[in-house]
Amino acid sequence: AEVMDIDNAVYQLIATPRHFDVLVSPNMFGDVLADCGSLLLGSRGMSYSGNFGPDGKSVFQTGHGAAYDIAGTDTANPVGQMHALAMMLEESFGWPEGGGMVRQAVAAILDEGFRTADIAGSASRVVGTRELVGHVCHRLRSLAENSSCAQPCC
Repeated sequence: AEVMDIDNAVYQLIATPRHFDVLVSPNMFGDVLADCGSLLLGSRGMSYSGNFGPDGKSVFQTGHGAAYDIAGTDTANPVGQMHALAMMLEESFGWPEGGGMVRQAVAAILDEGFRTADIAGSASRVVGTRELVGHVCHRLRSLAENSSCAQPCC
C-alpha cells in the first residue's frame, strides 16, 4: 500500500494508470479520483465503485451520477452499473460466481462489438441502453442456465 496526497494521486493515475489496482480514499477524494479515472476507460459510463462503511454496509454505484441530461433518451452506457452489480454480488453477497457471470456476459457482448455511442468505434454495432442491457441479460440467462452454481440464478 502506498499513501498519496490527492493532487499527486490524480497526477499518478493519469501518468501511470497501470501502477494502480485498487484505490481507497475518503468519499470526497474518491469522487475526484473516479471522475479522473473514468477518462482512462473512455467514458464515465464505464466507471463504477463501491463505498464500504466501517459497519460493513456498502453501496455500489456508477461513477457518473444520475446523468439527468440524458435521462429517457436511451443513450446512457449501462456497463458501469452492471459492473457495480457484479461487485455487489461478490463483496456483499459473497457470490463470486454470480459476479463473474455478470462480468462474463458484459465482456461477451462487448466482444461481439455492441456499444453505446459513447464508446463506439468505427467497427461497432451502436445500440441504445435498452438493447445493450437486453443482449447482456440474454447472455447472462444462458450462462446461468449452464452454470453449476449453488446460488439461485436468473
